[in-house]
Amino acid sequence: MTLDQSISMRLNKYLASCGVASRRKCEDIIRSGTVLVNGEIEVNPFRLLLPEDSILLDDQEMFSLVDTEVIVLNKPDGYITTTNDPQGRNTVMDLVKSPNRLFPVGRLDKDTTGVLLLTNDGNLAYQLTHPKYQVEKVYRVQIMGFLSNNDIEQIKSGVMIGSDETGQGEVLSQNKVSKSVTEIELVLTQGKKREVRRIFSSLGYKVIALQRISFGSITTDGLNLGHWRRLSEEEALSLRREKVVTGTVDLR
Repeated sequence: MTLDQSISMRLNKYLASCGVASRRKCEDIIRSGTVLVNGEIEVNPFRLLLPEDSILLDDQEMFSLVDTEVIVLNKPDGYITTTNDPQGRNTVMDLVKSPNRLFPVGRLDKDTTGVLLLTNDGNLAYQLTHPKYQVEKVYRVQIMGFLSNNDIEQIKSGVMIGSDETGQGEVLSQNKVSKSVTEIELVLTQGKKREVRRIFSSLGYKVIALQRISFGSITTDGLNLGHWRRLSEEEALSLRREKVVTGTVDLR
């Protein structure tokens, strides 16, 4: 345990800050007798911890995430996803204010809008972006034309987007918004570079607008373009517990 010398924290709050569960659920876990403090079983969720205390849950040492921060930004177009640009272009870091050294979780193209997460938690960023964790990202895409059933099946089974790369996703819905333009909702779990645009380009469709509407359980509901907010403790915890949820396909 590496608890800041200036911080006194109750055991249930500390476990919650480690990403174990919600604070209330951590109370139940502690009372079940599976938590050791300095080698002894502790069943009092409200025990006040000391900086030198050692905390184990199921024989695994717990490290607090109390100093980490996660922000959701509703990214507008015209901003590049990087912490610094030698060419002096607008970056997403120009839009957020934090005392912490944040970095983007993955990236969105300059012309893509929507959900962008920023954090100083490297473990969380790895979990959210590595393909093995299968964290869903949902996109709203406007294309010229209308997807055929064969194209929809190809996207699901995999589309060649390079000499040795495959792009894959699931079409959740598609609806005509004008005579020539279709709006599609598409879920991806891989997160390859420019994957959405490359999938549709490989199938012969022109993308005219692209927005990410969710990253795991996080959306930009209530956030105007260019605005951001810090995630609550519960929201950050939900990201650490993300699992694949199969969408329902609506092809009206």
